[in-house]
Amino acid sequence: MKALVTKMTACIGLILSLGACRENDVVTPNEPTVEIAHATNDVILPTIPKNYKITKFGEANLTYYNDGRLHTVTHPNYSREYTYNGNTIKATSYIDGKKALEDTYLIDPATKRCYESTQVDYFLSGVSMYPINFGASSQTSVWKYEYNAQGQLKTITRKNSPSTRTDLVYNATGDLIRTGTFVNYMDNGVEKTTGERYFFTFTYNLNGSQRSPNPNQIAPVQYLDDQYPMNSHWVHLPNVYGLDTWGQPIPERYLSIFGKQSKHLLMSQTLHYPNDPYYKAGAYYSYKLNADGYVTERKDYNSYNDNLLETKPYDYLVTNIGVQF
Repeated sequence: MKALVTKMTACIGLILSLGACRENDVVTPNEPTVEIAHATNDVILPTIPKNYKITKFGEANLTYYNDGRLHTVTHPNYSREYTYNGNTIKATSYIDGKKALEDTYLIDPATKRCYESTQVDYFLSGVSMYPINFGASSQTSVWKYEYNAQGQLKTITRKNSPSTRTDLVYNATGDLIRTGTFVNYMDNGVEKTTGERYFFTFTYNLNGSQRSPNPNQIAPVQYLDDQYPMNSHWVHLPNVYGLDTWGQPIPERYLSIFGKQSKHLLMSQTLHYPNDPYYKAGAYYSYKLNADGYVTERKDYNSYNDNLLETKPYDYLVTNIGVQF
């Protein structure tokens, strides 16, 4: 289990505007560092206001409906399709062409944030880890989402089992710095809790993430603005089953329906187990940015041996604001 968690953590890494649905037409180092690239587009100048839509994140490729809403996300052997109906969004995940998950998000029309979701896990043979209802063909979970006064997601709770939840903590700059997950279990038909099952911690300070920034000197606090925030810090796609066997409240990386989790680029994250303080798994990151400050590449490193884990390229569909093509 811990080997799976370590692999998933290292890869944890991400829009949509709500409106009426249209036809399914699509447009298709050892220390954290940041490299600023020069603009390579001779037509779209860096001084002109632009609209960015991500089309590639690592192995994921994204397509959009003609109205700009997210249509599909595809990985090797995995895909996720989105449909829209009023204030409801449905996202269906497939593994090797077979339906694996179906998530339905209910959106508050005033805030544009999700307040409840329903997830159906279809228990694919050889894919699901440990189905709770042995012998069943599917399992349904309903999740509630609460937000703080700043519109940030603060609690995710399983609707029929409030002791199963994830709590989120932010710092004064508005960055998500901790998520703690509590999971219950059944013992002879009686629901019991284990306390906090695991938690993640996140850092955003560029200097604070380095191994030895300016020894014997006070390093200035340096943050990098995240120009394209996604639900990346604690979502486990393309593995759709997450860290536990009780469903996953947000198997969603790209829809901006859960508030803004951070203002700055993530520099490191670490997975902790309260019952095993000596076990940790984590990653830290370096970035390449274009002239507009958008990430074009991210490298993921293992926090404990500095090995390069993965290089994620980013691509975007970029248009001048107000210009139609």
